Amino acid sequence: MALTRQWCLRPDAAEGVARLSVALVGCGRRSAAAIEPTLMALRARAVLVADPDPEARARVIGGLGSGTVMGIDVLTPQALMETTPDAVIISSPSGLHYTHAIMALSQGLPTFVEKPLACTAADATALSHIGGDHLVISEQRIYRRDIRLVRALIRSGCLGRIHRLTYHDSVAPYPKQAGNWRDNPKLAGGGVLLDLGYHTIGTIQWLLDQGAGDFTVFSAQFSKNGPVESEAKATGEWGNIEIDLDIRLDQTRPREELTIYGTRAEAQLRRYRAGRRISLINLRALRGGSLNMWVALGGQYDNKALRKFVSNAHVTDRSASHVETLKVLELIYMHATKGVIAACSL
Repeated sequence: MALTRQWCLRPDAAEGVARLSVALVGCGRRSAAAIEPTLMALRARAVLVADPDPEARARVIGGLGSGTVMGIDVLTPQALMETTPDAVIISSPSGLHYTHAIMALSQGLPTFVEKPLACTAADATALSHIGGDHLVISEQRIYRRDIRLVRALIRSGCLGRIHRLTYHDSVAPYPKQAGNWRDNPKLAGGGVLLDLGYHTIGTIQWLLDQGAGDFTVFSAQFSKNGPVESEAKATGEWGNIEIDLDIRLDQTRPREELTIYGTRAEAQLRRYRAGRRISLINLRALRGGSLNMWVALGGQYDNKALRKFVSNAHVTDRSASHVETLKVLELIYMHATKGVIAACSL
């Protein structure tokens, strides 16, 4: 489904220029690194900023505010009605995405939600039905050059029939993880499997064009350093393709290592999450011969979906694929916890 909204911009009182007015919900690391710079570059202005951290709110208001800006601890429907933003952008803790998106969509406001869309497939389905064309979910990896090249290799047939995929996906823990919302099961919605694994599973779906109904879990186990999992391992089968996942927090060498095994050749993507934004893709034929391809990622992939949303450009509705991602995550959670779904929403 294509996004068909049209902005109704109002002149900025201070400048007399029509600018998109937004409500920004959540002013954490993701907001500071990608959302706020994008909004500034596109000359959007904040009319409502919701975050319990007063310093974070002040940072956003100082950078995006123009005229009167409402700064509040917790988003409320009343605040949205009073400030009448053109759009709502949500980057609050994962466990709050559903609650905040429901508030915005119930008032008919175009809403952009950072991943994960919700913590359960049922909540994601509800948001999709309520939101329709007004709901847009953040995308990052499907815009990355290296991931797109791997998909092109798969679709070209040069790898032959794909029979196995392994994916090690790790990130450094947040510097102040202890006591942070990421250690609060209700706010986080889950641990590393939901936070990082949502991206991992979504990438595999996109690469293989698979749905949750074709996924079977063989094994799943978690390791914890606190209230939520810091490491998740799982094996299974997607269609006729064997899947091996290793998703974790890793202080020493956070990285991505994705390997696709085909009957003709193998392709491996390696990317370290420190230093330059570059990936190495190694293509190795089973009968001998190999090719190394260095891929510079650039920075546009990280905020392309948001730029399209703010610019009122065409955005394809992929909410169904996000529901499928959560279904797979729930299967892994249930297998690892013997039937108890660890992910939750408020």
